Amino acid sequence: MLVYGSADHGRTEEFLGELERAVAECQVPLVIAGDFNLIRSAGDKSNDNINWPMVRRFNESIASMALREINRAGPRFTWTNRQLNPIRCVLDRVFVSTSWEVRFPLCSLTAVTRIGSDHNPLMLNSGEETRCLPPRFFFQTWWLNVNGFGELVKSKLDHFLLYLGPYRDCIDLWQCVARNLQQFLKGWGANLGKEERLFKENLLAQVEKLDRQADGAGLDEEGWALRYHLEDILLDRTEEEYWKQRSRVHWTLEGDSCTKYFHAFANGRRPAADYTTGGGGRLEGPDGACL
Repeated sequence: MLVYGSADHGRTEEFLGELERAVAECQVPLVIAGDFNLIRSAGDKSNDNINWPMVRRFNESIASMALREINRAGPRFTWTNRQLNPIRCVLDRVFVSTSWEVRFPLCSLTAVTRIGSDHNPLMLNSGEETRCLPPRFFFQTWWLNVNGFGELVKSKLDHFLLYLGPYRDCIDLWQCVARNLQQFLKGWGANLGKEERLFKENLLAQVEKLDRQADGAGLDEEGWALRYHLEDILLDRTEEEYWKQRSRVHWTLEGDSCTKYFHAFANGRRPAADYTTGGGGRLEGPDGACL
């Protein structure tokens, strides 16, 4: 169950009442996670401005529902207002019912480093052993823009064909070449972004180091400014890489400008309802032409 508690504490009683009713009606092992916008103790906030009646009401509600909060590893706080002298709180939590905890006694919860948000993502692990599968191969369309990519693929295809020899049937030849080319591109693509990955890993390590300092001795305004600056750089590089990988080459080059590509793309998206069956079972388009 995912929840969001209103930041308006005038609606907190309504929120907790609705949550209590939902838990009472639930007949299965339950996980409740989300931003509750409530704290449970003085240690959950970085200053002394605490609404103690709300703290008491939240704890009473948790006790009445017989829920247990999963201990969290990682940064001390899960939310910040991103100021140079920030307020930080623990607003994001995961609660479980007794029946769920009995089923997953080795569960754990980790707060992930916050990048691009005022909340730290929470990662819940049930503790079950899972078989690690090798990563799937995805052809990235932006590879087509890499200088020399076409010549590289052509040379590899020629090499594979020469290695396999001319005495293979077409299906066998196609499968072997496709498999070998996929293995090559998987390794080539991983090495292609190695420098960028190392750069981002270094930025992330610096951000995590500053977060640990903030949880310990604290950071001054200069330290927080550096933390936000590193976060912005990391976010910009991640956003750029995401759209680079997800974009299509033709759409990136020609986009939605008034080009033949755009009109062909738009006209090619006609709904199936525009096409009807004419006399003799022929399929006719919206202009009456036979298809």
